[in-house]
Amino acid sequence: MRLRGIAIGALSCLVAACVLRVEAQQKVTPELPWVSSAWAPIYPPIARAARIQGLVTLRVTTDGKHVATFDSESGPAFLVIQAKENVRTWEFSRHQPVSFEIRFNYKLFIPCEPVCECSGDRQESVTLRLPADVELNAPSPIICDPSAVIEQKK
Repeated sequence: MRLRGIAIGALSCLVAACVLRVEAQQKVTPELPWVSSAWAPIYPPIARAARIQGLVTLRVTTDGKHVATFDSESGPAFLVIQAKENVRTWEFSRHQPVSFEIRFNYKLFIPCEPVCECSGDRQESVTLRLPADVELNAPSPIICDPSAVIEQKK
């Protein structure tokens, strides 16, 4: 009888621990605030000219309306600066202050064959999945060799 009571007590503690663990996991993933206003990000021309690309990750904390602090960051330094400048323009609908991660993915692509005439099939683009993801695609600068064009036309 005493053993049965101990087993039931242990089982109750185990169930309570599981419930607390599930509640703690649910609190780790906060509801992201709604971005009500923001400037459109751009791929900085200097970064394109230098062929700088990569993933920028910012951990931000909001004050209920704006970004209050940047807690951590990673990625190419020049692009981190650009991403922070853009995020500072964001306004959120009223919400409880929260911390979350934002990813800016800066990608360069080759716009055309290695000749001086492009078909223009790929364009610069920005994809916003606010507030968590921003993707920027831009053509990589190419160096045209006029002699190659002349050779191709012969």
